[in-house]
Formats: sequence, C-alpha cells, structure tokens
Amino acid sequence: MRIKFFLSIISILTMIVFSSSVSAKTCSYYLGYITGEAERAYAVKKVYRYTPERLEKILSLRDKGQALCASGDDTAGMEILLESVKLINFTRLQ
Repeated sequence: MRIKFFLSIISILTMIVFSSSVSAKTCSYYLGYITGEAERAYAVKKVYRYTPERLEKILSLRDKGQALCASGDDTAGMEILLESVKLINFTRLQ
C-alpha cells in the first residue's frame, strides 16, 4: 500500500514538472508562432486579409521583440512579441 502511494506521488510530481516546462511561453515560442502565421504564403496572398501596413507592423514588432530577447531582456521582448501575436489573431478573426 505504501508503495502504491509513493508511486502515485512520484507520478503526480513528474506530471507537474514536465507540464509546466512544456506550456511555458518563451521568446522562441512566440517567434515560432509569428513565423508560422505571418510569413507563410497565405499571409502574402491575403487569405487572412493582411493589409501591407498591418503585415509590416507585425514583422517590425517581431524584429523589435527578437532584438530585445537576444539582448537578454526576455520579459520586454515577450511583451512586444505578444502584441504582434495579438495583431495576427485579430486579423484572423475579421
């Protein structure tokens, strides 16, 4: 009985540790999302109705965020990258 309890505690702790690292949002997570959504062919073909100005703003925010993340300021970089992601998602909803 103690062995089952001990094994269940270990499995719960293992799930908590691994699930938190997988769902953590990092600079590379946001950069990958922006690359996947804003730089594909359907963004250029205007399937999601990206205006040239909006696409330019998304990519400029991406560049600023990437520069901040590269310099070591991850929190400010992720905030700027999140703004770019919000522009992408807002455009997709229209």
